[in-house]
Amino acid sequence: MLMRKLIAHSRGDTIVEVLIAMAVAAAVMGSVFGVVNRTLKNARQAQEHGEALKIGESQVERIKQLSHDSPTTLFSASPKTHCTTSDGSLINFNPSVNDVPGTDESLFPAECKNLGSVGYRTGFTYEAGSPAISTDDVFRVYVIWPGVTGLTDQVSLSYKVGP
Repeated sequence: MLMRKLIAHSRGDTIVEVLIAMAVAAAVMGSVFGVVNRTLKNARQAQEHGEALKIGESQVERIKQLSHDSPTTLFSASPKTHCTTSDGSLINFNPSVNDVPGTDESLFPAECKNLGSVGYRTGFTYEAGSPAISTDDVFRVYVIWPGVTGLTDQVSLSYKVGP
C-alpha cells in the first residue's frame, strides 16, 4: 500500500524541464568548446612563432658566418634582399625588391620558402652600413608564414655586425 502511494505521488520531468536542462548543457558545452579551441589556436601560434624564431636565428648565424668569411660578397650583392641556404650560400632576390616580400610567395626563391612545418618563407635585408664591415652594418631577418588565424604572420630579427 505504501508503495502504491509513492508511485502515485511521484511524477516525471516535464518536457519543458528537459528542454531547459538540454539548453543549459548545450550552452556550457559551447563555452567549453570555445575556450578549448582558442587555447589550441594560441598553443599552435606559439609553436609556429618558436619554429619561425629558430629559422630566423639560423639565418642570423649564416649572416654572421658570411660577414666573417666573405664580407665583400655579403655587402656588395646587388639586390638588397637575400636569404641563405642551409649550406651557407647566398641567394639574391629580384633586384627591384628592396624589402622582403610579404604575402606573395612567388617572389621568394625556392631555397627561401616552404621551410619548416607550415611553409615558412625567409629573407633578410641589408639596412645600413658601407661596403666594408663597420659597427653600423645592420641586417633585418624576416620569417613569414600563413598563420593559424588565416592571416600572414611574421617574425623579424635585427642583427648588427660589430666587434
